[in-house]
Amino acid sequence: MNVSEFTQAALAYVGGGTALLAVAWGISKVMSKSFLDQYFKKKLEDHKGELQKSLEDKKHELQKALEDKKFELQNSLEDKKHDLQATLEDKKHLLNKVADDNKFDIQRKMQDFNLYSVQRHNIYPEIYALYLDADGYARRMMGYREVPDYKRYSSKELEYSLKAKGIPDIKVEDFINDWDQVRSVRIKELNEYIRHFEFQENMEKFVIARNKFSRSKLFLSEEVISICEELNKAIRQYLYVTQDLLNGEVEPRDRGELRQKYLEGEENIPKIIMSLETQMKKELTVGDYNRL
Repeated sequence: MNVSEFTQAALAYVGGGTALLAVAWGISKVMSKSFLDQYFKKKLEDHKGELQKSLEDKKHELQKALEDKKFELQNSLEDKKHDLQATLEDKKHLLNKVADDNKFDIQRKMQDFNLYSVQRHNIYPEIYALYLDADGYARRMMGYREVPDYKRYSSKELEYSLKAKGIPDIKVEDFINDWDQVRSVRIKELNEYIRHFEFQENMEKFVIARNKFSRSKLFLSEEVISICEELNKAIRQYLYVTQDLLNGEVEPRDRGELRQKYLEGEENIPKIIMSLETQMKKELTVGDYNRL
């Protein structure tokens, strides 16, 4: 109902002045309600607009904060990624350096071992051969051999025989000068000298082997060193025992003990040499990789 309709209705119902009052009251009521409706509607629209604007502002702030945080996190992630990459490169460089150092060390050790192995392969046969010579020369002192009967030799024959043995020329001259006249007198002196000369020759062979062993210890295994030291002791004792047995000045009571030592040497030296041969073959065949 609008104002015009309401007025007509009021006049028809009450009429006169009272009707005017009623009309006025009704109009005011209608206008008041319409105004309030418009007012609150406007207020509601304004508040709705404010809320919408506030919501948009909050949404924009949150979006901006989210973008800032995202940017911050991305920067932080890039920084961490860069730090991790740098650390990884450092570790990789260190690992490569360690690997190169180890590779160089292994190559150096392999080269040193190859040189060491070559030296050992050259030294072992030489040492073994020298000890065989030393043993052979030592055994000839008591072994079967033909001893010349120098009493039957002329001075020329004696000269040839002594020089063939390697006896110094000065001693050869000393013996042959008056040999044809006094051979029966000097025969004992000659035999003693030859025996002494042979002993010195045999001892020299032993010393050569022993010195080669001593100078080569750097390239020998502990097992070979131990066997060679045992062999040195056995051959040296064998030489002196044999010399004493050949010396006619030894007391009869001592000859039994010397004979026992001589027999022990005859038995032990071949066993020691066989042990040396076995150990050297083993090492030359397999290789001493414990030195790496």
